Amino acid sequence: MEYRRSKPARPLHCLLSPAESRLEEHLSGVAQSTNLALDCVRASIADCQQLRFLLVSAVRFVDEQEQRLTAREAVIEEVLRDMVPPSPSQIIDPLPRIENVEDTEHAE
Repeated sequence: MEYRRSKPARPLHCLLSPAESRLEEHLSGVAQSTNLALDCVRASIADCQQLRFLLVSAVRFVDEQEQRLTAREAVIEEVLRDMVPPSPSQIIDPLPRIENVEDTEHAE
């Protein structure tokens, strides 16, 4: 009878592989934690860059809006300066010309 050598069962294979030392396990954990911290810092840097872009855009928008409003203010001030109020004799009081309507709501 021919005897064939088969691979050991998986659990037995794991038992036969060399165990990591505590130092290797510790270094592996530190490396994972460090990579996670690095990812967090890089994500925060990217967020800061995006926020800086948005703030620069907002400042630019506010500056442009202020310029537009300043121009409108100047136009309105010029219109006001050019306005000449009518003389009192030209102003007609509308009250005497209004027809007196009988009050039917409060009549008894």
